[in-house]
Amino acid sequence: MDLVLVTWLDSGKIIGNEWTFVDDLPSTAMTIICQSVGWVVRETDHEIVIAPHVGAERDGRPQQFLGLLAIPKVAIQQRTPLPF
Repeated sequence: MDLVLVTWLDSGKIIGNEWTFVDDLPSTAMTIICQSVGWVVRETDHEIVIAPHVGAERDGRPQQFLGLLAIPKVAIQQRTPLPF
């Protein structure tokens, strides 16, 4: 398994839960740049699944994970391999 730092774009909350006029929308971006570190548990053409915690090894391979996060590949801005 690879250990990676993933920089990705997430959606953000706009103002509140009430009706909002278009003129009242913030002029800045309403998305959030996130960074997550974890072990690559699974990867498909559409997503990468990482976990910061691994355990319960069998035959030298982790069998349990905690904190799984699936990130759509279209949201990934950068992926950096980390040494371990």
